[in-house]
Amino acid sequence: MFLEGIALENFIQRKRLVAPFAGFPSINLGKHSLKQCQENAKYHSQVIRRLSDTLKPDILFPMMDLSLEVGALNFQVDYQDNEPAFVPNTKFHLDELQTLNDVDIFKSQRLNNYIETIHKLNRCSGDSKMLGAYITGPFTLAALILDFETTKAAINQRREDFHKLLEFTMHNQLKIAKELVNSGANVICIVEPTAVFLGEDKYFEFSGSYVKKMAKCIHSLLADCILHICGDTMHMVREMSRTDVDVLSVDSPDEGVDMLTIASTIQEGIIYQGNINPTGTILTGTPENVYQETRDLMVLMQNVPNFILGTGCDLPKDVPIENLQAFMKAGREPF
Repeated sequence: MFLEGIALENFIQRKRLVAPFAGFPSINLGKHSLKQCQENAKYHSQVIRRLSDTLKPDILFPMMDLSLEVGALNFQVDYQDNEPAFVPNTKFHLDELQTLNDVDIFKSQRLNNYIETIHKLNRCSGDSKMLGAYITGPFTLAALILDFETTKAAINQRREDFHKLLEFTMHNQLKIAKELVNSGANVICIVEPTAVFLGEDKYFEFSGSYVKKMAKCIHSLLADCILHICGDTMHMVREMSRTDVDVLSVDSPDEGVDMLTIASTIQEGIIYQGNINPTGTILTGTPENVYQETRDLMVLMQNVPNFILGTGCDLPKDVPIENLQAFMKAGREPF
């Protein structure tokens, strides 16, 4: 939708959209813990606004939180002050699906805080052209509810019941996406990391087909849709391109992802976002190292019009702000 036109307009001017997943490093620009920011819309929006003022990304994203929707469904979520929340073994059984239908997810204070964060960022988005928001992908949410081993067994042994769970998670996430768009997000990023473990033969059935339905609904809300899957997705990227999302966000070369190969083999009309290693040079190197790595990627992709410079996944909180500034500087320079 909108992103494709903006990306092509920038390409004509030999520039790129630059949109790192940089929510967590923003914690270094405030005085509150990660846990406090994820539980308080005021604190969360404050540090993201400061990040926006510092980096001026083209798409502004909040902190990523894959535990958010699980907690909203009344499952246990464990927290630490300065580490992302995580989901322990939920011990949910497919036969209990009806109990999930009775849960009002909007009674979750953490979910409402996240929606309110987007609302606050929308009022003060600064120089960012677009405001993004994350939602967990339907397959990943199902796997978090069941746990990974139970999910693998369900795919093979209880396929019909597992599809019922996926229908539930898809509709659950679309309710949240609608609230996020109503609050000001015009880019919804579907984060589907667990889908990387599906083979090419199973990906579209258990993840892609549901993402495709979600993309259609998100487009009807006049928002763009990004699909992000971590890890080596080279075996399934063709199937990912069938989901009708606007942007495929992929992981780094260190995970086996060849950005140029993807761009040369996938249909036109899809944007590719990535793919600086989030735990490589940008975390441990110098600003000079980060600048050079980013420029190398810019040169590699210089003839690809539908490309957004980004990170291969969400950045750890310990990424130095100076390294992020070097990343942005390299991305902003004409190629």
